[in-house]
Amino acid sequence: MKANTLISKHILPLSLSDHIDTALEKMIEFKVLQLYVLLDQKIIGKVTWQKLSKHNGKESIQQFLETDFQHVSSEDYIFDIWSKMLQFKLNNIPVISDVNQFIGCISENELVKFYLSCLIEIEHGCIILLSMRKMDYSLEKIAQIVEEHKAVILSSFVSEKAERNEIYLSLQINLNDPTSILNDFVRYDIEIVKVFSKQSVQNVHEERYNELMHYLNV
Repeated sequence: MKANTLISKHILPLSLSDHIDTALEKMIEFKVLQLYVLLDQKIIGKVTWQKLSKHNGKESIQQFLETDFQHVSSEDYIFDIWSKMLQFKLNNIPVISDVNQFIGCISENELVKFYLSCLIEIEHGCIILLSMRKMDYSLEKIAQIVEEHKAVILSSFVSEKAERNEIYLSLQINLNDPTSILNDFVRYDIEIVKVFSKQSVQNVHEERYNELMHYLNV
């Protein structure tokens, strides 16, 4: 699945003429911690809740614009998008066209929905996202750990991290509760980034909302 199929219709960009109050209200409405600012349909920067919430709401967002921002293209694959969002701790990321025009945003919630749709296709199972050095990667070793717990890897996907010498590995296994497998991953110094199951996947969006509420209370 590619980026253009995951774009949220509910996360709208800002313009340079917007005030802080407007930006913060939209962040609350969209349940995000950053929004992107457009000029002539191109992104010129982003603003964050962390910075804006400390200033007078009637001020322009222009002076708080950060020109360093991450983005993905409409042809990027879902695991590359997920990797970048994890890498830079984003809960939404903009998608741009091949001529650098803004297409829309992908939210963490849309990615969670994708993972949930994968899980719906099987009666039992979960998805585990791991991080490791390239030199330590061995699917055979990881499969052995999984199979020792009478589980099976249904699918796997490798995505390169920004550091280039590290990777993300996404595993879909036919086990609802992977606790014993996770314990073994920890024992072998394999970093566990995320675990998605039918029981837990619905809580991810709530966690991001609570994170936003934390900023509201500061």
